[in-house]
Amino acid sequence: AGTPANHILRPNLLYKGERLNFFANYRWRYSDYNGLYTTDQRNFNNNEITRLTKEEVEDRHDDGRSFYLGGDYYWKERNSVTLAFFRADTKDTDFTALNYILEGQQSSNDVLRTGNSLERRDYNQLEANYTRTYDERARKWTIDFQYDFWNSNKDWQLNTFGNTVLDNAPANIRTNNQSGSKDYVLQTDYALPLGETGKIQFGGKLENRIVTNDYIAESLVDDQWLTFLDIDNDVDYREAISGAYVEYENKIGSLEYKAGIRAEYTGIEIDDLENTFTQNKYYLNWFPSAFLSYALSETSNLQASYSRRINRPFLWDIYPFYEIRDINVLQIGNPDLNPTYTDGFELSYSLRKEKISVNPGVYYRNSSQPLQTFLQQASDDLFVLQPINIDQLKETGVELNLRYQPSRVFQFTTDFNYYQFEDIGTFAGQDLFASGTTWRVRTSAQARLPKELRLQATYLYTAPRNEAQLNYLSYSELSIGASKTIIENKLEVSMRAFNLLDSRIRRSIATTDAYTLEQSSRRYGARFSFTLVYKINQTERDRMRSAQRGNR
Repeated sequence: AGTPANHILRPNLLYKGERLNFFANYRWRYSDYNGLYTTDQRNFNNNEITRLTKEEVEDRHDDGRSFYLGGDYYWKERNSVTLAFFRADTKDTDFTALNYILEGQQSSNDVLRTGNSLERRDYNQLEANYTRTYDERARKWTIDFQYDFWNSNKDWQLNTFGNTVLDNAPANIRTNNQSGSKDYVLQTDYALPLGETGKIQFGGKLENRIVTNDYIAESLVDDQWLTFLDIDNDVDYREAISGAYVEYENKIGSLEYKAGIRAEYTGIEIDDLENTFTQNKYYLNWFPSAFLSYALSETSNLQASYSRRINRPFLWDIYPFYEIRDINVLQIGNPDLNPTYTDGFELSYSLRKEKISVNPGVYYRNSSQPLQTFLQQASDDLFVLQPINIDQLKETGVELNLRYQPSRVFQFTTDFNYYQFEDIGTFAGQDLFASGTTWRVRTSAQARLPKELRLQATYLYTAPRNEAQLNYLSYSELSIGASKTIIENKLEVSMRAFNLLDSRIRRSIATTDAYTLEQSSRRYGARFSFTLVYKINQTERDRMRSAQRGNR
């Protein structure tokens, strides 16, 4: 149970037999979120300053249900098959109220927009696995299949009231967004020991993904619903990926090493009714990696690594249309986004003692086609935010992981990251070069007190970061919790407070000769929860099963 409302009921069942395991769980959730978003815009035209401020109060309510069930079957000692299915259904009911104040030198006008939305979603995931083990050490063969498919249907009804209704804010707007995805993955991996300490591992993976996004926006004109701003399009996004890898590891004295390479071929096809985004992309990529670890003593070692990685855009980044509930800031997606490729080099040292462990390190990362948010002023009162690819991002930094346990009662951990960055690129004729430094720290303290009482506090701080267009301000978050186990370790009672100081507020400032735009986003404030967990026949070795993460 929680406040604001965050109520969850989750029974879990696990049956373990000689040849058959069965697992199942059900989850019901009822939750509320209260968001607050602000905008302060000033335009400078012909020595005249106009100001538009916005305050949006958002009330989101989610109803959700899910279940997960499956089983393992073992035969001939070293063969096993796992089958499982997961399904989640949610109904999100949102209300938002946006209050605008437009101030000029001669007058002031108020505009109020209210919005109601209803979204129904269903997510499904089918998992299958075959595992074969052998008498030899570390020899193993697995085959995995996973199929994800989901659908979403969301309606918005927007009504605008005020003394002066802006050109891009008609009195009545309605939108409908129907989206879905189907994602198939088939993967196999084989590990084979070589000699006393060596091992080679190789495998392949096939993935096929189909994403659909149908969006329409309409405004009421003379009692007729007409398409608003030409927003009416159906976009289909198809992506096929095939890959294979090989990796070898061994040890020579105090030196451990690992090296591998992965090849990946990707084909992307984008089609839409308006032929605005239609295009095809095909590319072959290679991803090498290498890792070295040298033991300086029984308690310390030195590590070095190199890897090339790929980060694909999120679904919401490639969807071309977002909600248009805001009058002066419109967010849109970009189906033409490309993945980001990163070459990373790291050097670290590890020292482990009885009460303390220290892990300092340095790194350098060079990314091509990194994602960034582009801000463009479409008119005096309308800004458009869109994710884009820039040319390059360079990061050079230092990291420190520290754990200190002065006694059996107390433990302190800290993760610190400080880095220098350099953005390089242009878009729509604008130079997006930027450089600077920023840092991030997360620290926590834990106490194990008598009678199974445990306390914990975590503090996160992220420093400002300045890009070419947007300057992101700092934010922080403090969370605390307490838990106690009673009734012979069967019942656990816990209380937690998330974002206790209500300080997790994302803020940004954009400044040009023509305007300044300040934005803040607070998706939720402080949240408090009380949890009871009761275990029947569950031992320390029993692990309650939950669904795997989706393919993406």
